[in-house]
Amino acid sequence: KDYFGKTEYNNDKDFDGIWAIWDEPFLQYFAKNVGKSNKPFMATVFTASSHHPFKIPAQYEGKFKKGFVEMHEPIQYADYALKKYFETARKQPWYENTIFVITGDHTNKIYYPEYAKAMNGYAVPIIFYSPNPKYNLKGKNMTYAQQLDIYPTLADIIGYNKPLRSWGRSLVSDKNEEYIVVNSDAIQEQFMIGNYIYRFDGKDITGVYEITDLELKNNLLGKINNAEIERGKLLSKAWYQDYMHRVVRKKLN
Repeated sequence: KDYFGKTEYNNDKDFDGIWAIWDEPFLQYFAKNVGKSNKPFMATVFTASSHHPFKIPAQYEGKFKKGFVEMHEPIQYADYALKKYFETARKQPWYENTIFVITGDHTNKIYYPEYAKAMNGYAVPIIFYSPNPKYNLKGKNMTYAQQLDIYPTLADIIGYNKPLRSWGRSLVSDKNEEYIVVNSDAIQEQFMIGNYIYRFDGKDITGVYEITDLELKNNLLGKINNAEIERGKLLSKAWYQDYMHRVVRKKLN
């Protein structure tokens, strides 16, 4: 088990002054330092250059377009850093048998009205990529998904067929598993299940909305009821109860 951070990187001239080492040099460091044991491994890296206050390294001033939102320039820098990372990773012995997962933790500067909607603050893509054709990672899955789905999806991709514990589902399974997509606005939990969105405050269901009502404008609670809604309420509470039970008792697997 290895950790590579600012201290291990040991070169403060590449520190952005606020968050972390700039994306490009740190991703180069990351690519060259993981996988040295020649054993199967899992590694994660959290980049920060696309974060507020939306700066880029001085040597790249003028290289990228400013755009019409201040985050456009650092996003281009982050994209460039990712490109350079893959150029280096491609030369590593572990590259051909690696599955890469690229995602974000939340959306950022709201410019497009779509991302101002209550449910879209965490509407980020999840990309699975591998140069190895045996994993057959092609196409798009446009159903609702979440970061919790990454674990079971990776297990499915590599052919792991033993039982595992997860609150997510495989996104490459042909079993058409039901999705329960969960997020939080730091006040209440929101569950996307079937045709509805359910808001839960830890004790009671406080809202039921059509799955397309991403702004959460029309609360249907008490206005309509059917078997699907009743089941969704129970599933939301059960999911929350199971999650809290396992986290508190450290029984996550």
